[in-house]
Amino acid sequence: MIRKTLDSARELWVNLDRDIYVGDRYSSNMKALFLVSLVTGLLGFILTVVNFASGNMPMTIAAIVTFIAGVSCAISSFILKKRKPATIISTGFCIIVITIYVLTAAGSGSALMWTLLVPVGISYFINVKYGILLSVYYTLLITVLFYSPLREIYTAYYDHAFIVRFPMLYGCFSIFSCIAMIQYHRSVLFEIDHTHVLTEEIEKKTAEAEDLMEVMDIYLAAAISDTDSISGIMNRRSGEMVISHAMQQAPGCFIFFDVDNLKKINDYHGHEAGDRILHIMGDTLKANSEDHLCCRLGGDEFLMFVKNVSEEGAVEKVEKVISDFNFNKKDDPEVAIASLSAGMVMCNTDEDYDDVYNKADKALYYVKQNGKSGYDFYNSAYDSIGSIHVDIEKLLDGIKTSGSYSGAMSVDYRQFTKLYEYIAHLEHRFSYSFKMIVITLETPTGENPGSEELEQSMFCMEQSIRKMIREVDVLTRYSNCQFLVMLLGVSGNGIRIVVNRIFDGYYQMKENIVFEPSYVVADPKSIRTDSATD
Repeated sequence: MIRKTLDSARELWVNLDRDIYVGDRYSSNMKALFLVSLVTGLLGFILTVVNFASGNMPMTIAAIVTFIAGVSCAISSFILKKRKPATIISTGFCIIVITIYVLTAAGSGSALMWTLLVPVGISYFINVKYGILLSVYYTLLITVLFYSPLREIYTAYYDHAFIVRFPMLYGCFSIFSCIAMIQYHRSVLFEIDHTHVLTEEIEKKTAEAEDLMEVMDIYLAAAISDTDSISGIMNRRSGEMVISHAMQQAPGCFIFFDVDNLKKINDYHGHEAGDRILHIMGDTLKANSEDHLCCRLGGDEFLMFVKNVSEEGAVEKVEKVISDFNFNKKDDPEVAIASLSAGMVMCNTDEDYDDVYNKADKALYYVKQNGKSGYDFYNSAYDSIGSIHVDIEKLLDGIKTSGSYSGAMSVDYRQFTKLYEYIAHLEHRFSYSFKMIVITLETPTGENPGSEELEQSMFCMEQSIRKMIREVDVLTRYSNCQFLVMLLGVSGNGIRIVVNRIFDGYYQMKENIVFEPSYVVADPKSIRTDSATD
């Protein structure tokens, strides 16, 4: 308990060395020192004249010292702008001159009152520790003076009871004044520290706001002028700039996406279908990217950066993107073969963008070599081309997934011709029969419907064909109003049943029938064509 109290007192004493006159308080204190110095110098000059006229040489000398001290402090605080000389001069003056005043009982013994006022003034204007030391010094001086033979000097001015009690009263006053001065010093320090903390917090928040504004400026510039017109997200120039900046601010996962089979979609269904899948990819990334940290590099390549995420979190994010992508494209049969491959790299704020990009590219290459439609993290083994091992199970699974389809097989015309030749060879060698049907949507006589109405009718017909024929059958769009269908292992009566179901499905899906369907059956064996209309 005693040791703890002593440690607290020692810490309190050390804190008294901290200067409370900083910032605006410093300039205010220098002005106050200058004014007090002027008053002290003026008082010293007046006392010098009065004491010299009365022939009191000791007091004249003390008054001259007072004048010199006042003038010196004024010069130091106002002209030289230096506080330390002023504090030393003031403290030295209070020790020397007040001691002379007390020992000589100056002012008919009233010099004792200066010992009460001066320590408080020193504490406020100069230094609290100096004021406490001066108060202790004066207490000891008065105690020695009043409890020794020197007290006879004051017997002419004060009675015996006052001389006996005053040192005790003065000691109590000194204790209370020291406590008050310490509390004053602590309260000022608390104010300074609190102001310092608030200033640091304001500077920190200001810096954060400036960083945020910088990022927002980048994002705004990208949103205004650097958006990819097809995908709806940032293009390569702005996207790489934003992602590179984000990588310097926080660690995370760098993800390199590739839309599989985009070229096939463009070749089979046209660039409008390809643009649709790119737009679906852009929407999917925007929905799954915080702060929209995603961009289209060009072609079928996209980037995404996920901040402050673990490997497990990165995997969940990629799986969510793939799942949402598959969901968003499910109602568009022309883009059904599209899938996603991704190369992933966990990176820190000190890593170079180009290095991370190259690592993600190598991881993506590995995924593409192993069947597409998947993801993998970068591995140092990918740095060596010959060291990449093909995972045959993953490859087969990727082929199965990429080639999977529901209902009939829908292909482009070139693929349809190849399949036709292949099936014709099977028929010739193994007597495996098949028939080809040409389904046409015919324009009503005397009417001229628009292309939009025709496209809607073709879409309904394609959906009906898909639902009504088997998975082993093959479908392609031959022209803007015709479909080719290969039916395997069916007879003439079976063909009529299938076609009737297709047409019924078309009538159910299309409320206002403008284009009437018809069909032609071709038998590859006889090279003979039979026609019929519904």
